[in-house]
Amino acid sequence: ELFMCTFSKDLLWVVLVYILAFLLASLVILITEDQSRLWKALYADVVATLVIFGFGSLFRNSSFYDPYWSVTPPTLLLYWAFDIVLSDPRMGLLFLITLFWSLRLTYNWIRNWSGLDHEDWRYRDFKKATGVFYPLVDLFGIHLAPTFIVFLGCLPFYWLSSTETIAWSLWDCSWVLIGLFGIYLEMRADNVLREFRVTNNFKGKVLDYDVWALCRHPNYLGELSFWFVIGMAGFLGTAESRVWIGFMAMLALFVLYSVPALDKKLLASKEGYDEYKKNVPSLIPIGRWKPKTKEGC
Repeated sequence: ELFMCTFSKDLLWVVLVYILAFLLASLVILITEDQSRLWKALYADVVATLVIFGFGSLFRNSSFYDPYWSVTPPTLLLYWAFDIVLSDPRMGLLFLITLFWSLRLTYNWIRNWSGLDHEDWRYRDFKKATGVFYPLVDLFGIHLAPTFIVFLGCLPFYWLSSTETIAWSLWDCSWVLIGLFGIYLEMRADNVLREFRVTNNFKGKVLDYDVWALCRHPNYLGELSFWFVIGMAGFLGTAESRVWIGFMAMLALFVLYSVPALDKKLLASKEGYDEYKKNVPSLIPIGRWKPKTKEGC
């Protein structure tokens, strides 16, 4: 009961801070009348991020920023394309996929979040490694850098909403299917991981069955599928290569940092992860792998 009371109060803090961030971002949009919708959105995005950063610093917990990743894309899409979501099939389906992705990611954050006593392990490692310089790392590395990367990933929403687009074709059906697959893969990976943590003394054990037998990071593969879908929809709608900028930035983030950092952590904490790493591909399920069931792990 005490835990639920504390959790509810902590969650209320997060909700109130995000409402404040949204209100101040809206104010920025109103007072920058001479700017295009692209720059208005960027200014508002940065201001909202600074609000989250401020309260994260006040509470000494950078994980205040964690939900920001999932609420920004649908917000940007609606700001740029609210008037055509119901009339343009490409934008309408993009909105539905983005909404499903956002709801899944936000729900998964809530059910795995224990309150303001929880902080992402990567942030704690940054604190230890950078010491007195951590506030700068926190501001530019943990907050502003991801905000800009997500903004780049969402730019196809803007270009699709502000240019004369190419008519819907059968090729568009492919990104819809990839988007649904990516969301399902993330959901499946999340649920299997949660069950593994709840029903097992998982410390030191390796999750190597179900979708985790296909690749070591199926949740990351699903996430990258979502950002690929945004780029592909933008490319089919505009035939411009610039729509891939965001996806390439996102791919670099996962391949150059997220995957190696998590592999390093798991190699140090889980016996048998080295063997798992040798036999199971990182992101793309290719090569020799032997799928396992829960019973056969």
